[in-house]
Amino acid sequence: MCLYNIIKKSSFEIKIKVKKNNLGIIPKFSTNNHIKNFKKIFFILKKYYDFKNISIISYSYKPGLAGSINVSKVYCKALSFIINKKIIKVNHLYSHIFSNFIGKKIFFPFISFLISGANTIFYLVKGIMNIKIIGKTIDNSVGEIINKIGRFILKIYPTHKYIENHFKNKNILKSILKLPNLKNSNISLSGVFTKYKNFYLRKIFKKKKIIITFFFLIIIIIIDKIFYFKKKYKINVFLFCGGVSKNKKIREIYLKKIKIYFCKKKFCEDNATMVSFLTFLINGFLYKNKKKINKKKINKIQNKTCKNKRYKKRNYK
Repeated sequence: MCLYNIIKKSSFEIKIKVKKNNLGIIPKFSTNNHIKNFKKIFFILKKYYDFKNISIISYSYKPGLAGSINVSKVYCKALSFIINKKIIKVNHLYSHIFSNFIGKKIFFPFISFLISGANTIFYLVKGIMNIKIIGKTIDNSVGEIINKIGRFILKIYPTHKYIENHFKNKNILKSILKLPNLKNSNISLSGVFTKYKNFYLRKIFKKKKIIITFFFLIIIIIIDKIFYFKKKYKINVFLFCGGVSKNKKIREIYLKKIKIYFCKKKFCEDNATMVSFLTFLINGFLYKNKKKINKKKINKIQNKTCKNKRYKKRNYK
């Protein structure tokens, strides 16, 4: 049983609130909130739960904010040492992929579109430990680029709520919708951002129309990638996960003869439920394949799932 499930069953779930301003998430505040909330969690565990009933402790070790990750690593390792229980470290992006299956049956193969504020990666998944990166953003992620243009033009953070309220087909300007080169499996969005930024600076179009057409262009890029990967890998099952997949307009994507599944909204954003669910899957996989595979091999597989240049230098143990 994972730490999150213990707190949830005791009906003392703590929601960690990260302070935000127009610039976004402040790493220092998020680290301080982690320290405060972990202290509360330990007091709750001591008072209302028996440590003997815990079987496994898990934590997210990469990628993410360095301060928050190190806090969770230290507290979880300390707890596992005190109560003498097994500890498993989980790849944060890997847990996003399988968040689609919380409370559902798992099936393979499928292509996963992980679209979040920091990452946009496309995975080919053939098994719990058989995951391959088939495409990603070369520069900015989808969530980051949407917030960038919203912050620059309207000074709003986050931007997705504004898009959901104002997005209509009538507002689309076909004259400025020119697709970037999409023949490759990777995508680049920095050039698109610069182009739409210049539209605003030169006052060619109104603010509202620039943001909506920019978002519409991103939807077209996503749909184009679906057809590209379907043709290349001959798989017609696509799963969307990550914070940006929570957007209502992305969830309206419907294509004939292609099965598209979206993660439940409450599991789209970063949360401990998906980490605990992946821990359950890894533990089951380890139990079934005791002779064939060991923990070191699993860690190598999980490390391969994040090849984004931004997180290449960071190596959390």
